[in-house]
Amino acid sequence: MPSRDENQDASLAERFADASLQDVCSRLSLSLHDDGYFSLDLPDAIPPSALLCLPVGEIFPWQRCAQNVEWSWLAGAPLAVTTSPDGHDAAASHLGPTAQNNMTSQLRVLADHWHTGESLGKWSLVQVSGPRARHDMGTEKAAADWFPRPRQR
Repeated sequence: MPSRDENQDASLAERFADASLQDVCSRLSLSLHDDGYFSLDLPDAIPPSALLCLPVGEIFPWQRCAQNVEWSWLAGAPLAVTTSPDGHDAAASHLGPTAQNNMTSQLRVLADHWHTGESLGKWSLVQVSGPRARHDMGTEKAAADWFPRPRQR
């Protein structure tokens, strides 16, 4: 399975450069999740991790965890990860190849911060490390229609 080593990430990105979503899911044994993305738990990874492949139009559900969560871009299109420390203020970061347009390949979401992700292309493959990856206690998933809302003035 892929690690976060940059050389392996680059080769994984190269291997899947022209791959379809179906090819990626098949080659990595990703299964369709109830929320519309594809995933594979990596229980032996340290820290516990999961591979997530988000197709265009699918949004990783808003959630927050009692511990930090690390998002690492692996292949495909860049990904927008939006975070909110308080359910009101929000900021987006773009994950992708580090040499492109002020993107970063990794993002740490701090404990108790809400976060979501969305592909900016046909599909995005990421590795998510932390309690969310194993569905541990301490992960709270927001209602399907929830998103950060500005404070009332």
